[in-house]
Amino acid sequence: MVISSSGTYQVSAFVDEVSLDTCSIVGKDNDIYPYFKNSLVNDPDVQGLVVFLQNPQGEKVSGEFHYSLFAESRKESGSEGEPIGDGEPVSNETSGEALSGDVQEKKNQVEFIQVSRLDQQMPAFIIPEDLPLGYYTLVFQVLGQKDVLSRTDKSIYYIADAEFELTDLQSYLPGALAGAHLASPGENVLLEALINADERLDPYVVWYSGKQSIAEGYVTEGAGRFMWQVPEQPLFHNIRVEVFPMMPESRLRGIVGKTKELLLPVSTKNERKRNFAEEADPFTHWYDFAGTLHNVKNPGKSGELTPLGTTAPAWMPHGGMYGLSIGPGDQYALPVAFTALNPSEQGQGRIKLHFAPLGTGTLLDLFLNLKDASNPLQINVSLAEAGLVLSLTLGNERYETTLALTEGEAYVSLFFDYQISNNQVRAALSLNNTEVFLEPDISALSPFITGTGTLRLGSVSATPEAVLPGDTENETAEETKPEKEITMVIVELRSVYDINNAPWESEEGEEKTIATAVSPKTSARAQDSAPQSES
Repeated sequence: MVISSSGTYQVSAFVDEVSLDTCSIVGKDNDIYPYFKNSLVNDPDVQGLVVFLQNPQGEKVSGEFHYSLFAESRKESGSEGEPIGDGEPVSNETSGEALSGDVQEKKNQVEFIQVSRLDQQMPAFIIPEDLPLGYYTLVFQVLGQKDVLSRTDKSIYYIADAEFELTDLQSYLPGALAGAHLASPGENVLLEALINADERLDPYVVWYSGKQSIAEGYVTEGAGRFMWQVPEQPLFHNIRVEVFPMMPESRLRGIVGKTKELLLPVSTKNERKRNFAEEADPFTHWYDFAGTLHNVKNPGKSGELTPLGTTAPAWMPHGGMYGLSIGPGDQYALPVAFTALNPSEQGQGRIKLHFAPLGTGTLLDLFLNLKDASNPLQINVSLAEAGLVLSLTLGNERYETTLALTEGEAYVSLFFDYQISNNQVRAALSLNNTEVFLEPDISALSPFITGTGTLRLGSVSATPEAVLPGDTENETAEETKPEKEITMVIVELRSVYDINNAPWESEEGEEKTIATAVSPKTSARAQDSAPQSES
């Protein structure tokens, strides 16, 4: 009679110094040491232990290791008989389909190891060198005088020589709230599992709050980061992450992944300061990117920031905080409306951005619609090696100027202003009391300006009609979206669109930018060098 693993004899193994009950991931360089969990003192029935590996089909894929007592030890335990397997394997037969020659040879191999005691850690069980990656069962059979007394199965995932490490678990607060050290009740906190994994693996992550599973998924689908809303209770919350080399279909068989945990303190007593002053703030749109794209200044009203394509907002940590990641693969749009122009009116706006420049590429595009024209007036702000580049495109004409960035700054606070009158457009960037601007003549275009347009973050040089939100007929982002790159991380954005009165002229306490000759006022490029918009 064979007793199941829940019977009298409890057997497991250490993988180096970690129990299989704690982590079931085994690599080529790991040693497996069988051991009995319970004491065998004064138990004359137990004469040995057999250990081998099976694949999910129940086929034996390793030789058998027979651990048996020395003859003296058997006499001391009160057992005079010979142990099963003394010179012969317990069994060389297996059910199922015929095995390959190599596997058949491996499974027929028997290693006999004599030990003085079975209730201490025993010599290592050796995994076959060419065993493929995958799920296996480590089988332990407890031997008596003539029978197998007990069988215990332990599931493992064998990664061979593949790299697989869970190096750290981090939490990040929103970047718009500088100086925060504790999370507030109800706040969105970004959690990140730092994983190093071989390309042969497809890591799968499960997130826990306490003992409750709160999210799971593949790392390749973004599950290595998780936006978690903090509970309302101001206390310490336990966060745990468990990582598997592959999707854990065998979690039902007891696979245990690599884990890390942290205690997240939550308090109602947090001192916060924002990157831009809130007093006398005229901005109609305010995005703090605290885990949402909501307009926190006027929630529920028009002016919601909309992701382009089908991807969800991409949140990214940087410099100990998190923000919205933008780039060719992560683009967002905001409608612009500042009324149609006539000789007595002017449209204008200001945008404030607090962001981390992580690479070259487009920060934002402002497209101003023209009547009966397929190509809008485009104002672009991009990050290049030389600094921030402000450009303005009118048909085949392009104007450009550059604003230098201070080296070593993790985050930058930038102001982008624009004005449109009946014969002129003005676009300006200001940073650290330095301003650059463009003022080309648009008298030929002013009758065609509709007073509407689109602000796009992280866009590429293309006609906006191809990907405007809600335009399902032209949405081709899934087919044409480039390989994902991160241009920068934005932690706060504020904007206002107004007519007649420039909003920044009435703000109290706002430092005035100073016009300096950082670059020429305007510089027209040749027609053949101007980017062509796609229709």
